[in-house]
Amino acid sequence: MGSKPKTASDLARRILKHPLGGLNKLLTLADREELEWLELKAATEPKGGAVKSGYTLGDYRWHVAKAVVELANSIGGVVLLGLTDDGKPVGIEASDPGNVRTKKGAEAFRRDFLQRVLLRENGWKVRGDKTLKLSNLHLLERSIELDEFTYGEHSVLAIFVDAVPRGIGYVEVETVAKSQFEQKQVFVRQRGAVGKVVELDLNNIPAVQAHEAHRNRYEQEVSTTWERFLSKAPLARPTDALEPEIRQYLSALATQHSSASQFIQLWAEGLPGLRSKPKKTRPKPFRDQHEGWLNDGRKPKHGSFDNQQPKSIGDLECGPVVDLMRKKQQAILVGDAGSGKTACFLQLMLKETENWNSGRVWPLIASLAGYDGGGLSNLLQTSCGLDWEDLVPQIASGSVTLLLDGFNECPDALQDRCASEIANLLAEYPKARAFVSTRSTNIPSQITLPRFEVRPLSRSEQLEFLRHYLHQGAHAEEILRKLYEQPAAASIAGSPILLRIVAEVARETKDIPKGRAALFRRFLETWRRREEYKIVQELDELSWGKEETLQALAELAFQIRQSGARIYSRDQVRNVLKRSFGREVDRFIDWATQGPILVYDEVRNTISFWHETVQEYLCAEYLAARHEDIDVQAIIGNAAHKSGTWSLPIAFTFELTDKLSSTFVDAALEVDPLITAVSLRGSWQSLPVGLEGNLWTHGVVKILLDLDASSEEREASILARTPPKYPLPLYLESTLRSGAFWYAGQSHKAGRSRLDRLKKTMSPGLFPWIELLPAALAGGDWDAKDLSDALRLLHGVSPTPTLSSVLSTATASELCALRRQKKISAERFLTSWARAVARSNGAQRELDLIGVLAAEKEKGRELVPRMLQLYPTELRKIADERTLSLRLLSILVRERVVTAKMMREDGHRLRSIIERMSMMNALRLAKEKVVCREDLTEQDRKRLVVDLWLDKKLREAQKVSRLSDAVSSGLLAYEDIPTDLAGPVRSDAGSRGRYAKAGKNRFTYINDQLSDETFRRRMREELRDRRWIVTVKKVNTEKNFGFATHPDFDGDLHFRLSDIRTGGNTMISRGVALDVAIAPSYNGRRETWSFAVTHGRVR
Repeated sequence: MGSKPKTASDLARRILKHPLGGLNKLLTLADREELEWLELKAATEPKGGAVKSGYTLGDYRWHVAKAVVELANSIGGVVLLGLTDDGKPVGIEASDPGNVRTKKGAEAFRRDFLQRVLLRENGWKVRGDKTLKLSNLHLLERSIELDEFTYGEHSVLAIFVDAVPRGIGYVEVETVAKSQFEQKQVFVRQRGAVGKVVELDLNNIPAVQAHEAHRNRYEQEVSTTWERFLSKAPLARPTDALEPEIRQYLSALATQHSSASQFIQLWAEGLPGLRSKPKKTRPKPFRDQHEGWLNDGRKPKHGSFDNQQPKSIGDLECGPVVDLMRKKQQAILVGDAGSGKTACFLQLMLKETENWNSGRVWPLIASLAGYDGGGLSNLLQTSCGLDWEDLVPQIASGSVTLLLDGFNECPDALQDRCASEIANLLAEYPKARAFVSTRSTNIPSQITLPRFEVRPLSRSEQLEFLRHYLHQGAHAEEILRKLYEQPAAASIAGSPILLRIVAEVARETKDIPKGRAALFRRFLETWRRREEYKIVQELDELSWGKEETLQALAELAFQIRQSGARIYSRDQVRNVLKRSFGREVDRFIDWATQGPILVYDEVRNTISFWHETVQEYLCAEYLAARHEDIDVQAIIGNAAHKSGTWSLPIAFTFELTDKLSSTFVDAALEVDPLITAVSLRGSWQSLPVGLEGNLWTHGVVKILLDLDASSEEREASILARTPPKYPLPLYLESTLRSGAFWYAGQSHKAGRSRLDRLKKTMSPGLFPWIELLPAALAGGDWDAKDLSDALRLLHGVSPTPTLSSVLSTATASELCALRRQKKISAERFLTSWARAVARSNGAQRELDLIGVLAAEKEKGRELVPRMLQLYPTELRKIADERTLSLRLLSILVRERVVTAKMMREDGHRLRSIIERMSMMNALRLAKEKVVCREDLTEQDRKRLVVDLWLDKKLREAQKVSRLSDAVSSGLLAYEDIPTDLAGPVRSDAGSRGRYAKAGKNRFTYINDQLSDETFRRRMREELRDRRWIVTVKKVNTEKNFGFATHPDFDGDLHFRLSDIRTGGNTMISRGVALDVAIAPSYNGRRETWSFAVTHGRVR
């Protein structure tokens, strides 16, 4: 099981997201009443839009915001918006007057909600002609997180509120009446009084202490509440009692998917690198949707990788997919459309089903296309027939293998929630066996598991595949040869689903259509012709023609995709098709679901397309027929469409017709700019006004369209935000890795020119485009001769060059990449950069100099003097860039490329610097006199302190040290630091004024100096009355000792657990802060002196 929650907000979050939790369980635990950590709010808007007499709209919104402020100042917790005081749902809709959630999606609604309700910079205008403002708005902003949960038929917004950390004050409310400041208040929740709010007088020290003591006590009660929640979970039946139902489910699976054993063995390689209980119904086996009428019962021979075991390439594994999954406990299986991901899951399912006995792991396969408002629990229990309460222990113990197929097919509006549920399930149950499949364009960032990518079929495997399905070796060879005469043939032949369609078409003709879209169109014609022949044999006839069938299916495919779903109920399908077939609609549906196009699920009474690529092709038919009337909204509708949703439909549309309207092209560029840019058959001279995206994406689109991308190139370089610290945009990286992008370009002459242009932009190894190469190499077809020696070394491409050849020919950007990846030392970098930069000129030389400055952090001081000697004009021009990385700017000021005075004379630039600087950059710039305290507003100073103190990557001692640096540099004054922190900061500053470490700018105590007896005596006297805040590094409970750290001491500080007072309830563990005394101490085992803790207490 996962660890216990430690805070009230974490408690609420864990209960709401727990596999056995949810809104109803949370409300039941609270007896459907508000608690100290739970607040229920119906809406932020007046009912029916009518504001009560004497009230303002601001009163309603402040009512919700105030509840959030109270929790932040108390113990934290959650505000549930969309529930009445007695827990009845009214939904988020009552708080969305602009209907933003429906029009633009959940994420847009949350952004709007934050600005409109919770984080109002201008405050809330309330009755009495008053305005309420938060004096430290930034503190509240860092304390809240929004999420949505389903309750019945409604969605409820959960506002999770973290308690403001001790030491940095409270969220304070200022009242302004008639432009005059009136008062400042701190609102907190009263202990034991449901929903009661009191004002905390910060001048009343006993009251503040009592409030803080209450916060401490409740933190200890959180685990008790969590245990009470777990104890209320319904009892599960023992495994023996479940065996008959599991056996029945597995038997149905084996029967339903028996033909999966005939699939060719696929290989994968590792990727570097997230409602009420349904009626209990026994699932019925579906008609096999993977073979259906195509199945001939023969088993193909395995390909060339048969019987080989997984192996490693570097740090990444590769091998047969099923073998890799059987070795792993959890993983994500990634692949392009039709690459065989589902087939791999079915093969694993059959292996685990075969000769299953109680005590062995059993498989549960579920299509995420069926994920709905009932959540993951509803999907899984409906798939296998077991109650969720019985299924959870099986998941928790790793007794069942969850095969969650087709994350990319999950409804668009629910994808984030689905990913979150899967991530929470695995967090709560680390022993769970779970695998998720998805396309490369839809990898969920929330699920951080090992990733394996399915390889395309090799040429020999393709031939074996066709020989099996065509039964004639010579015919198979001829078909494969003709296929490879086409552009982009490898992407078609490498896909099992497309090659299967090629085989079906080839049974009737040796003429293989060119391109995927034409292949799908011929496949549908073949299917209809065969079905028509069957009808004639039965002395009947079809009432609808070929074009009528195609257009009806196209409209159905488009309507389903536009809705953001992949599955429709039978009634929804009837409503769409009724316009085309009238009273014959049910007959058409029954006929269409007998072939390989539509699949009917009798259990759920739903209809879906046999394969998602079939639906995507039919969407393209719809778009091509109406391209003159298509705009952005016509494509995406009201769905919160996700990356990759429209990639293939757009690519197919360009294949179907050469002449598309400018309206459609502009719309397609907004929806999927990269796929559209590479699919365009003609030239395009401008980008649509509504095109959104990162400057990296804009730059690549411009390169593809042969437009000037120099502005994006320069800005990306100046910002100096390079991977891995600053990852590339997910859309850009996943698209470059996808087969859809490269196929869309390779399938036509203009596209091939565009791909060549993109390759030529990346392959010289120039910044910033060199950063795109890892993704582009994974997705595209590259020739090693197109890559320089340095690029081959960076990306492991054969033949491997010698280091001397790399260093003699590498560009500056390649050297920087080699240095960041630690493939060369700082010394080699310093001796090589100047030669590389000398080979460039003009604007590229400036970008190279920026890259060199950013890459070398270890010996950066040795760089700039030499640069200034060689390129003074270029460096000064770089320093003038307003968006230059602040770290690089501080280096240029430090080395006198520009002066602090020059920076300060430009008021607009100074303000821009202040607004985007972190505490670390602020300290650098303050040290160089670029900024000082007088330049900062009160809000600037509060933001810096809050951001630093809430930085989870830093230990408390490090935070105190940086605040001390801020005071000593004149960036902050003690009055800017909350009272509780000022003491430790003063202590830290005082300790620095005594002993300096030679050659360093910071002061410290050095163990080596204790060998001198006079120095030890002086140290004991000096440290006698001092207290230090140290951070526990590690603890050995059995041997009663531990080590702590402090930035002023050059070694770890030993302490005995028995010398530390804990108050009886706090465990001493890694990361805990201690308030201690320190003195020199002799280590008898090592026979050395060092500083050590003599006694102390948990802080």
